[in-house]
Amino acid sequence: MSYRGLGELDLSAHRAWDTAAANLLAQAHSTEGVRFLTRSAERFLGKGAPGLQVAIPGGPASAWLSHPQPFTILDRHVSGLLGERVGYLVPSQTILLALPLSELDDLKWAKQASARTLVGEQLLSSPVTWTHGFPVEAPAPMLTHP
Repeated sequence: MSYRGLGELDLSAHRAWDTAAANLLAQAHSTEGVRFLTRSAERFLGKGAPGLQVAIPGGPASAWLSHPQPFTILDRHVSGLLGERVGYLVPSQTILLALPLSELDDLKWAKQASARTLVGEQLLSSPVTWTHGFPVEAPAPMLTHP
């Protein structure tokens, strides 16, 4: 949407962003709370892969990293399931992989995710972590291994 389109709707960019986040939450809401669909990351990355692949009803899982409110809810949930801090691989708009941060020291999982993504679809090539509600590239020590 353009700024002109926002103006025609009498919306600021910030309000439109907040509204989009509220819509994400509403679309994933069930009678028990927010609905997350998870399965082993092995299904996408191959045998031995740690962590989870995450899908969320109502839209691409990657959209949940675009606003602090949904990203915080996602990160708390997945961190609780994995029992530690999480790093995310987002090889495409529709694929979201949550791995224990300790497992991202080995870049093989990021490389594997990239290799399984169609050319032109890759969204992020580096792992990201939750930092104050926003995705931030994983800490530098993790990215220095060959």
